[in-house]
Amino acid sequence: MVRMFRTVSFDGCSSIRLADNERNVEWFWPGGRGGCPILELVTLVEIGTRALIGAVFGPTDIGETAYARRLLHHLRPDRLLL
Repeated sequence: MVRMFRTVSFDGCSSIRLADNERNVEWFWPGGRGGCPILELVTLVEIGTRALIGAVFGPTDIGETAYARRLLHHLRPDRLLL
């Protein structure tokens, strides 16, 4: 029996600047790059098709690893995480 795996990967980005308004500063805190609040985004994508499987985002103080853990429930036996 030949079993095919769907290759998937995590990708993180912490350079998304938000508008410098009171609500964003309260939730995402002032950033170190010019004082603007910064959003951290981590996605789980299928490599071949570039299909988005899941995404989480929030303040940068939590870190990419913690956000990636929130996406682990999307991994299945037929998916190979690179």
